[in-house]
Amino acid sequence: MTTQKSIFITGGSSGIGESLCLKYLSSNFIVGTCGRSKEKFLSSSIYNKENLHFFELDVCDEEKSNLVINSFIEKFGLN
Repeated sequence: MTTQKSIFITGGSSGIGESLCLKYLSSNFIVGTCGRSKEKFLSSSIYNKENLHFFELDVCDEEKSNLVINSFIEKFGLN
């Protein structure tokens, strides 16, 4: 686990989620985010940013959501 601050934001491919990702990335956070469409993520302003980890995920899938978020927390912590 790293000592760098980290956060997980849902819906990072557009709108408020995308803006929050950019804000935290500019503050040197490791950012985990998810969205239903990888294609939408690939055309977003956060694509290919350092310290960003994207997961294709529909948060309505509770089991997959738990797996994704828990794996992010295990790797980077959440602080």
